[in-house]
Amino acid sequence: MRSLFPLVVVAVFLPAAVRADDKINARIAEFCKENLNKKVGDGDCYDLAQHALAAAGARPEFKYKNYPNKGDYVWGEQLVLLEVESGKQKLTGKLKDIQAGDVIQFRDTKFAGKKANGKGTYTLAFSHHTAVVGEAEAGGKVVKIYHQNMGGKKETLPGALTLEHLSEGWIRVYRPNPK
Repeated sequence: MRSLFPLVVVAVFLPAAVRADDKINARIAEFCKENLNKKVGDGDCYDLAQHALAAAGARPEFKYKNYPNKGDYVWGEQLVLLEVESGKQKLTGKLKDIQAGDVIQFRDTKFAGKKANGKGTYTLAFSHHTAVVGEAEAGGKVVKIYHQNMGGKKETLPGALTLEHLSEGWIRVYRPNPK
């Protein structure tokens, strides 16, 4: 029997905010926020990321420990590599893809530039460090972070980075993978 009504197919596209990775990322960022001014694990920088990923249902282990160098960690799928070669920044990936809950691995970095309030300059260096993105602004050019083991303090602290101020070393930004 033929229907008098044509078959209508409706495609439903879920907003990015409800994709599984985004839910995990949101839980990672929330874990860090909830643990602000608290020591997570032993208080080492990687402890915050590892515990946040585990609490959010992501793979908490550093799957490829020692890549690309001894002591470096891989926290999921690499989204961004920002490195300085011969005094110039080289970008692989898109800064606009960075979102809350992503994990940043630092190696031999130095940030130097004008302070956000326009009053004076700053320098910030990390020989080897791990942080979690709390928020990305200005198309990923500015990231607010959560991290531990800064200045001898073992508790979770907030911070902010202007990525265009990277003048030495590299950062890799990873999107955590679900279990």
